[in-house]
Amino acid sequence: MSDFLRSFSLADLRPDSQTIQHAAGVIPQALSDTNGHFAFYFDGKGPMEVNLNLPSGEYSAEWISVSTGETTKREKFQYRGGEKQLQAPQCEPEIALRLMRTNP
Repeated sequence: MSDFLRSFSLADLRPDSQTIQHAAGVIPQALSDTNGHFAFYFDGKGPMEVNLNLPSGEYSAEWISVSTGETTKREKFQYRGGEKQLQAPQCEPEIALRLMRTNP
């Protein structure tokens, strides 16, 4: 989990209570910065669907196993803004999501 957090500028991250709209069956935590970088942590068993309120742009998403630190799923997408649904991979009791806006 430390490698996951070090991939962000920690000084710029702030608690984010607006981005996660729905994450059934899990307890979510979110941090984000003003540049479109998001760090999410989900406590609970998957698979799960996560609804996020995102600004428009191109994104890179990586689902990371908290227990091993390995990336279990990667995807890229372009989005027009509003609510976006992401499907988490089958996961252990904990999983993290690194979401980066790569182009506004």
